[in-house]
Amino acid sequence: MIVLSASCIVRNNDEDHVLHLNGGNVCNSPAVSSPRGIAGFGLILITTTFLALCAFSPSRAASHRGSAYASDTSSGNFKWTVDTLGADGSTLFDCCVVNDSLAYAVGWIMPHDSAAQSHSLDWYNTAVWNGSRWTLMQVPVYFNNRKTFSPIHSVFARSTDDVWFGMYYMVHWNGRKYLQSDPYPRSFENKIWESADGARVYAVGDYGMISYSLDHGKSWEPVRTGTPLQFRDIWGDGGEVLAIASNNGGEECLVSLKGDSAVRLDDTFPFVQSLTGVWFVPNESYFLVGNGIYEAKSLKSKTWRFDPFIWHLNRYEAAVRGDGANDVFIAGEGGSIAHWNGATWRSYHSIENAPDQLRAVSVKDNLVVAVGQRYYNNLRNCGVVYMGFRHQTSLNSGSLPADHSAEVSHENLVHDAAGGAVNRAGKEHN
Repeated sequence: MIVLSASCIVRNNDEDHVLHLNGGNVCNSPAVSSPRGIAGFGLILITTTFLALCAFSPSRAASHRGSAYASDTSSGNFKWTVDTLGADGSTLFDCCVVNDSLAYAVGWIMPHDSAAQSHSLDWYNTAVWNGSRWTLMQVPVYFNNRKTFSPIHSVFARSTDDVWFGMYYMVHWNGRKYLQSDPYPRSFENKIWESADGARVYAVGDYGMISYSLDHGKSWEPVRTGTPLQFRDIWGDGGEVLAIASNNGGEECLVSLKGDSAVRLDDTFPFVQSLTGVWFVPNESYFLVGNGIYEAKSLKSKTWRFDPFIWHLNRYEAAVRGDGANDVFIAGEGGSIAHWNGATWRSYHSIENAPDQLRAVSVKDNLVVAVGQRYYNNLRNCGVVYMGFRHQTSLNSGSLPADHSAEVSHENLVHDAAGGAVNRAGKEHN
């Protein structure tokens, strides 16, 4: 059990940590005492330390945040489960939460049956959460008029009858059947975003490639990005759409998308970092993550603020998603997950696991899902799923519950190869 105070929550050793802001002041901001050996994090310590000393002192950062965000906060009380999906060789690339009883995780999921492992037609590329369990299924793709299955790199869903899957092709589930389309230019589709009315769909990929469709995937047009970098993420809200590209050398490119044009915005970056995630609420909160956490109130201000909370996490945070400006999650290396509730950051160290590399995170209402890969001795791997179920306790009252400990279960999901939990291609998701 971890006992918390209302004004400041301190992490000692393996306890959870919350950075609390009171009247523009940081109650507690512990420094990272020893690195955890994460590759590439040395660049964070060097670059961000310099930035913090030169431009982002703790008092200045605290004051800025205190005035930038609304007073309403979301609950950070979650029950966590950590599960593995698939046999050795499995991996998960992306996830999308639609509601508390519907979520998708995609990648390449090998069955535990050794006989089935030798036949790729018996492998799976999608897992669907129905509120109580995960179901494995196959989303097909047709090549030279032959049905086959391949790893899925991205997924974006608005409802049970509006789900996009990205691989080398784009596949749309409309509630009745799968519709395959061929984006131009063709690339591995790393991330997908669709507008709320379905009028616009964007897919971002390697080599600076972005495709968009205005007719539900019937035709695709290229976006001229002017960069050869790999696009890692895309997010949109209303009429505003942003995409982030980067490489491992610290080069990055943030673009604002309007139809077939892309306007670069990274000329205002006060840093050189590898960035892989973007999420925002227009003119309220903007987040960029990767080798650091960076925030802005507005793109018009052209000011990105480095968040020193990354020093506490000491991880590469690969992904960011939110369900409002006061309900934001980041996830990354070592099973690292943190939550921003509009006033404080909280990390969940009790669920971290060094072999786990989380690539994507998604949240809606009271469910958060993060997926990636678990490594064994750097040689073997399987898919891993972190799920957080929010306790119905609000922090708006100004008091915090005494028992804030994370509940964790580790178990392998078992799927009946004869039926049961397994849903083959062509059947409805729900």
